[in-house]
Amino acid sequence: MSELLSAGGRWVAVAAFAASVALSGCAGGGSPPAATANAGAGPPTQPSSAECAAAARVLRPTAPPTLTPPTVGLYRYATSGLATASNGRSYRLPAELQMLVGRPQHSGYLTCLRVERRYGAKAAGTATVAIRGSQGFTLSADLYLLGQRATLKPNGPVPSGDMNSLASSGTFAGTFEGEGKAARFNGPAVGQWASQVIGQRTVRVGGRTLSTVGIEVRSSFRGATASGTDDAVAWVSLADRLPIVEQLTSVRTVGSLTGRLTYRARLKSTVPEPCCER
Repeated sequence: MSELLSAGGRWVAVAAFAASVALSGCAGGGSPPAATANAGAGPPTQPSSAECAAAARVLRPTAPPTLTPPTVGLYRYATSGLATASNGRSYRLPAELQMLVGRPQHSGYLTCLRVERRYGAKAAGTATVAIRGSQGFTLSADLYLLGQRATLKPNGPVPSGDMNSLASSGTFAGTFEGEGKAARFNGPAVGQWASQVIGQRTVRVGGRTLSTVGIEVRSSFRGATASGTDDAVAWVSLADRLPIVEQLTSVRTVGSLTGRLTYRARLKSTVPEPCCER
């Protein structure tokens, strides 16, 4: 059991951390999230060679990655969830969540990619991650929720798991940019995260019985005008390198407005649909 978790559990950390921070519609910064107008809009783009090279200069990989990202494509999840805001607005998530895995970029031995979640027309998110050897890192995370857009940009790659450890934690510093209908926010932020493997179970998906490993990830950040917390649990198939069952509670406060997103999701099929070849 411990050998299995040690060998495969750290990709779970990458997948679950991506799930917990992938709450925007546009990775990497300034343009409006895809979900602002239509959750079915453009898929996640491949990280640029310059973006991945910049991460490689910091991370300095010396050997090929031993973690492999999921197959590029669109994955559908049966979902139940709710997005609410402190101003009284609420939005029940559609019955289906979409996860889009973008085409990876490589810089030497570093692999970079984007993972996007779509929760309908009013909530979506993207995380940009990197893989070095047995370790996963988060490069950026964005959020679009009920009219609020927020981008968390760490000052450097944030460790999000190591396949040689069953539990890990860390801190980070960066900037948080928020934009709503009435105001913009931009300032420094600091945060912390912790992940741990919590067990093993089998799950039936599309006629297959999958062996999964569970991981719990908790993260938070705080700035002068904004703060956020994420609590996620994901059960991931090591063979498919996919979260099979997951639940997430994410809270963001920007200025005086607080938004909360809570959902549970279960993968419908491990076979992806075409979506993200560019």
